[in-house]
Amino acid sequence: MRAQGSLELDDRTQDLVALQIQPPEGVTLAEDEIYLHLYYRDSQAPNPEFVRAFAGKVSVYQNFSIDYRDEEGWLVTHTTPEDAVSMELEICLSAEPSDRSTGKWRHYWVDKNGISTSEA
Repeated sequence: MRAQGSLELDDRTQDLVALQIQPPEGVTLAEDEIYLHLYYRDSQAPNPEFVRAFAGKVSVYQNFSIDYRDEEGWLVTHTTPEDAVSMELEICLSAEPSDRSTGKWRHYWVDKNGISTSEA
């Protein structure tokens, strides 16, 4: 499973990639979990290579879609939106198998300032 997004703002390219991988040795996953790596790249960073923004267990209830928003905060639906000013990804770090609402969500936001994270 993989989700990828790219944002072009003022000659600056920012990429966000969520990638499901096999868990490291010694890490046990629950039936409703996968292990995820989240990578970020900024073309104007001193070292513009992909860096890992997150690694860990994630509930399978997350669909890993990267959403784009315009200046007013409305969702932009096409895959490479020219009028987008931000992209975002929410992941569910834990949840009961029978109740998605019990999960702990983390929000990743990419805009002209780079990447930021918060509890969703």
